[in-house]
Amino acid sequence: MLKLPGVESVDVSLERAMTDVRLRRGNTMTLDQFRKVIKNNGFNAEAADITVVGKISERGGQPVLLVTGTESVLILVANPKNAKAFEQIREHLQTKRGMPLEVRGNVVSGDRLTVRSMAVNQ
Repeated sequence: MLKLPGVESVDVSLERAMTDVRLRRGNTMTLDQFRKVIKNNGFNAEAADITVVGKISERGGQPVLLVTGTESVLILVANPKNAKAFEQIREHLQTKRGMPLEVRGNVVSGDRLTVRSMAVNQ
């Protein structure tokens, strides 16, 4: 993974079955690309805790994040443990659409990001 563009550091724990990948700001790697690398190395890629920057939009009434530097689109969903963060996303969608956001959350599979927190990225 260290050979991938934009990767700053990698910490692998076989005991915990976890990989912590730190990326440089402005990288263009996608979660799908990481999952493919992991699979090609004989492992299963499951849930991913991510921090991602992009612009908020809406598709079919659902807030989505257009990931900066990629063509990736993440569907944003509420975290029952922190509904406030999702409400901030909805508010941002109405008042500051197009302004970059930093969103933290969990992707279990596919393109659904369960929102843990958000911040305006300036």
